[in-house]
Amino acid sequence: MNIVFGNKNVEGISAHIVLPLDTFVLNEAGDTDTAYCIVENTPIDELSQAEHNKKLHNNLMNFYAEKRWEECITLIDHLYGRWGGDVDSFYIILKEKVVDYQENNPPEDWSPFLPLLKHFPVS
Repeated sequence: MNIVFGNKNVEGISAHIVLPLDTFVLNEAGDTDTAYCIVENTPIDELSQAEHNKKLHNNLMNFYAEKRWEECITLIDHLYGRWGGDVDSFYIILKEKVVDYQENNPPEDWSPFLPLLKHFPVS
């Protein structure tokens, strides 16, 4: 598995499963770009369900943006362990966030997009 940043870096990849992860706000103008997971070795027993699971993963990311927490947890629980476990650390962190948001509503200005400079400050 590899993590790739930027939409332009995943265009045309067809030999592997490409899953969107977090989307980051790049600047004060609000431009965004996404980090992707490239699953290079889908386990053979998962191949028949790979496209279906990819759709579920994309639904998960949409539900997260829509604050549909219950649906997020259902999909995370289903997807955990898929992709040979390569994406499990992402699912664990996302589930922790979702459970926290269920118990404590996110702030009014909440956005599913993460400010890039908060995570990767420029010195």
